[in-house]
Amino acid sequence: MLKQIELLLKYQEADMKLDRFEAKLKISETRKQLMKVRDYLAKQQDFVQSAEQKTLDMQKRLSELSEEHEEMLKNLTENDELLQGIDHEDALQVGKCVKNADRLVSLCQKKRKEIDTISSSLDEMEKNMQLVRTNYPKAKKEFDELKGKYNEELTVAQDELSTLKNIVKKLEKGIDKALLEKYMSIKKNKPMPVARVVMEKCSGCNMEVPSLVSRKLKEAKGIIECENCGRILCLP
Repeated sequence: MLKQIELLLKYQEADMKLDRFEAKLKISETRKQLMKVRDYLAKQQDFVQSAEQKTLDMQKRLSELSEEHEEMLKNLTENDELLQGIDHEDALQVGKCVKNADRLVSLCQKKRKEIDTISSSLDEMEKNMQLVRTNYPKAKKEFDELKGKYNEELTVAQDELSTLKNIVKKLEKGIDKALLEKYMSIKKNKPMPVARVVMEKCSGCNMEVPSLVSRKLKEAKGIIECENCGRILCLP
């Protein structure tokens, strides 16, 4: 078991080195910029899709309002003509025409206000769409350049990455399956699954190790875990 633990320590060292290398690739400045531009492009695509639908809806509503407004103006003209033909001494008919005219004028004003609001929104939408049409090609060009640069970085790193993976894979073959599964299980929650006992303390959590555990470690009897953090323990 002692030889297995020693091999597991070598495996952990190589495994951690591989993890650090892969993490370094993920947080490279080029990749950060690439992801930022990618997200911007995706956001702009979503905006265009949404804006196109909103524009169609507003144009349809604007057409309806314009027709309604024209119809009300027509009715208002007819009402005025009717008023001119009424005997002004017929107070009842005059009152009805005046009241109807007021109603039509109020409705026309409301329709006109809604038309102006939608027209303004359409103008604003077009300005935003124009900005997208101007900026999107520039961002796409930047994305392509960053992607090319990042792919070059990956190509350069590929040799070292392959070497590290091969080392880990080679060491893995010599480790007992149950021990390796235990290591992987601990690694899900602890970055360093194997910890040395230094000055009667677990180097992983810095908690004191009971004397009975220390004795078992010296006797190399099976897999010994830290009672506090659950790491696999080994002697310095």
